[in-house]
Amino acid sequence: MAFLKFTYPHLLWLLLGVPFLVLLRLYSNWQKRKAITRLGNPELVVQLFDSVDPRRRRWKTWLFILGYALLVFAMSGPQVGTKIAYAKREGLDILIALDTSLSMQAEDVAPNRFAKAKHEIGTLLNQLDGDRVGLIAFAGSSFVQCPLTTDYSALNMFLDILSVQSIPQQGSILTDAIRTAIDTFKRQQDKKEKPPVQILLLVTDGETHDPNLDEVLQEAMEAGIRIFAIGLGQVQPGSPIPLYDRRGQRVGYKKDRQGGTVITRLEETTLQRLTLATQGRYYRATPSEDEVSDFYDAISELERRQLEERQYTAYENRGFFFLLLAGLCLVGEWMLTDRRKGQAQCSTETLDIRSPIL
Repeated sequence: MAFLKFTYPHLLWLLLGVPFLVLLRLYSNWQKRKAITRLGNPELVVQLFDSVDPRRRRWKTWLFILGYALLVFAMSGPQVGTKIAYAKREGLDILIALDTSLSMQAEDVAPNRFAKAKHEIGTLLNQLDGDRVGLIAFAGSSFVQCPLTTDYSALNMFLDILSVQSIPQQGSILTDAIRTAIDTFKRQQDKKEKPPVQILLLVTDGETHDPNLDEVLQEAMEAGIRIFAIGLGQVQPGSPIPLYDRRGQRVGYKKDRQGGTVITRLEETTLQRLTLATQGRYYRATPSEDEVSDFYDAISELERRQLEERQYTAYENRGFFFLLLAGLCLVGEWMLTDRRKGQAQCSTETLDIRSPIL
């Protein structure tokens, strides 16, 4: 069964011009008949309109109106569904874990670590195509901010609303983020199919406060998860952690129990260990963001699997045929004359001024 749709359906409103043209033609004919009746002399009227063929005039009118309607159809881009097609999509499953702890407010990376991290994730999303991506926020605990999806615009929206206040429980526990990723991948996995290559990208400064890292790392390896990481910040000399009030005004820097200013540094050792054990890679964030392209190149080499097969109706544009018919009608109207072929006598019966000439 064929289905019809239009590329520019709003142009179909121009079809309202068809009844307008008909009414305009009727009004024109009425005005002509009024003018004819004012002449008063039937013999003079017959002589004036002896060469006009009312039928040809009607043909010209209808050809013009039909040509206009067909031209509107052509402009609206009619498409006809001709067959059922199947689209297969292949890709990877990628979970991005974003550190939302207070240390991400440090300004050793411009404008600060957290803003830089969000910008790098946005840059990555602009490069991906067809892969399913999800977002995890973590600090002292973790949660799935956005499940695995191919709707990158929706994921960007969830990314925008994240802040360092998104998780009340502060700290930085990488093991919790990794466990959340493992559970998320397990829920998405189809037991009937070959498990896809599963990637966890940690975007963090590497500071962590958890003793169970070895245990969680073993779980990730058994689940076949490859961990990649982008580290933000400076190893030395580090940076203080600014604090802000509800109005966004800086009120000072984070202090330790002794009243000293806390200095946060990029902890690369843990991130390098995680990525090396799971056959991933570690990258340090740079102003040029070359690490994003390097990460994309690295995952591009991995084997992708079929994520879904979708059935759809293939549509073909048929506007050319309407355009061709419209051209024939308008050319025909232009070439067709309303004059009689011969000089046959026209009687008063031939011209009935009371009948419409449409």
